[in-house]
Amino acid sequence: MKNLHRVFNLLLLVLVASLTSFCSKKDEVTETRIIALSGNLNFGQVEIGKSVTKTFTINNTGSSPLSVTGFILPAKFSGSFAGSIPAQGSQIVNITFTPDVVGSFSGIITVQGNQTAGTNTISVAGEGVQLVKSINLVGDLNFGTVTVGESSQKNLTIQNTGTADLVVSGISLPTGFSGNFSGTIAAKGSQVVAITFKPTQATAYSGTVNVAANHSTGTNTLAISGTGTQSPTKIIALLPSTLDFGSIEVNNKAEKTFTIKNTGNSPLTIQSVSVPTGYQSSYNSGTLAADASVEVKITFAPTTVGTFNGNITINSNADSGGNLVSVTGTSVATSTRIIGLSGSLAFGNVETGKTATKVLTITNTGTGNLTVTGLTLPAGFSAAFSGTVNANGGTQLVTITFAPTSAVVYSGNVTVNGNQTSGSNTIAISGTGTTSTVADPLAIYRRIYGATSVTQDGNFVVIKSNGRPDHKSPYYKNTEWESTLYVNDTRAGFNQAPGNKVATSNITFRIPMNPTEATNKQTLGAATIGVALNGVAFFNQYQAQSQLISPNVGEYVSFDLYGGHPTPMNEYHYHIEPNFLTTTKGKDALLGFLLDGFPVYGPLENGTTLTSANLDAYHGHKHATADYPNGIYHYHITADPPYINGNGYFGVAGTWTK
Repeated sequence: MKNLHRVFNLLLLVLVASLTSFCSKKDEVTETRIIALSGNLNFGQVEIGKSVTKTFTINNTGSSPLSVTGFILPAKFSGSFAGSIPAQGSQIVNITFTPDVVGSFSGIITVQGNQTAGTNTISVAGEGVQLVKSINLVGDLNFGTVTVGESSQKNLTIQNTGTADLVVSGISLPTGFSGNFSGTIAAKGSQVVAITFKPTQATAYSGTVNVAANHSTGTNTLAISGTGTQSPTKIIALLPSTLDFGSIEVNNKAEKTFTIKNTGNSPLTIQSVSVPTGYQSSYNSGTLAADASVEVKITFAPTTVGTFNGNITINSNADSGGNLVSVTGTSVATSTRIIGLSGSLAFGNVETGKTATKVLTITNTGTGNLTVTGLTLPAGFSAAFSGTVNANGGTQLVTITFAPTSAVVYSGNVTVNGNQTSGSNTIAISGTGTTSTVADPLAIYRRIYGATSVTQDGNFVVIKSNGRPDHKSPYYKNTEWESTLYVNDTRAGFNQAPGNKVATSNITFRIPMNPTEATNKQTLGAATIGVALNGVAFFNQYQAQSQLISPNVGEYVSFDLYGGHPTPMNEYHYHIEPNFLTTTKGKDALLGFLLDGFPVYGPLENGTTLTSANLDAYHGHKHATADYPNGIYHYHITADPPYINGNGYFGVAGTWTK
């Protein structure tokens, strides 16, 4: 029994030992250290010389602590960590990218440790760049005029034309202007900033906008300006403020004017002009700028007999000033205007080229004033009168001139044009032109002493000349006449035309012997327009390219001491006073003829030195001279432009040839 019990206990011990061994094996577990890396290590572009830091995470998803001993990193990247990461734990690690040259950098970061499984690498990349922060300011900051106390706004654009962010810390502006911005403008971006101009005085404001920023290049300033003006005013002024038309006949008209002026500093709008019965206005509405004015014509046109008084009213947006113009006028019954003409207008014989005068008397025997607008006369006769002949026997004397141009009979009627109600407004007129009794019709032309010949061809005189001046000139240099006619012109300002010199031209002038006024005035031809007494040609008042010759400039300074010079073709001529002739003949003497046959005189007349203002558009006038006691149209040479001739020939021009 004891032995059995002992065996049982032994078996029990064996069983317990077996169970204990089984349980120990069942509870034994394998240790793991599983590594995983996460994070974005793409640094993008980083300016060289600067650093950017990013993070990545080391995860331990194993069952035992992970021991990290260090990293392996590509060039330009840095970071470190060494230590233990518990099971199911993690560790954040800083990685820094510091490029020192321009270029792309990339690679693999390897985490060194005792991991049993997982991935211990992660990609890293970055680019080193040379970044630029460039500023540019754009905008029209000329505010023009702004009323004091009011404001105007314009936009300023700040542009970042660089490759890096631009940091703006503020904007400074001159007095009178405001606006601000601070912040970051991305590369290639821009920022619009509102700038306000609010003047406090009526004066000019100007200066420079200055943008404070971290730019490395570009322009951070821009001009700004504006003008403060007074508050707008619209002030109307009416001058005169009274129009008195007096008395006129019914169904007639009378006109007077007044002026509307804006004496304010802003536009004045005239909305309408109202007039009383019997009156009409030429102006009804419009806009007048500051200090501008408009003349208004008021017509008094009564259709009934009576008194017409009242006010013209100007309706406008004026702030101040008057708006009324008083008008007064009276209409009376229609009067009579009876015209009568008297006088002996039979001129008889008058030599061609000469003139005779007689007097015509215009009489008004009506009860109202007669208005004469002009006279109509037959060919050969001339007169001028326009005006009023008073009522009840008023008279007007008119001088009629007979100037025959041909040896023929002239006749017809003089007609007086006017507002007569009855009577005769025509009267007969007659006269006969006769042949000149001058023994030598060429006598006056023989005074052209420089001519090689003077002959008659029908109604023309033919003058031939070699064109060379009989006085000394620097332009005789290097010619066959140098020894006797050359002179060195040392006057200050004289500029001798290089290469030009005097030569024989052999010119033929064919001009009318009995010059007459042209019905249609002829413009001047190129260059030659007449002949001087010494046979030298007169030229027009123009230099090359039809430019008017002005004193002491251009071609003028090449005129020699006697007022002439040759062309590049060596044709000597005068544009201005021929001083040799006015010195030897006299400043009031006959100096030559233009191609239309009318004579040319010097600048002196009756002791007075003439200017262009004393002469007509053709540079002449008509009256008796020492050479033409019966009177003739003639030109005068003056010291001021156009010197010899004005807007063309007064008469019918002849010709010249070479």
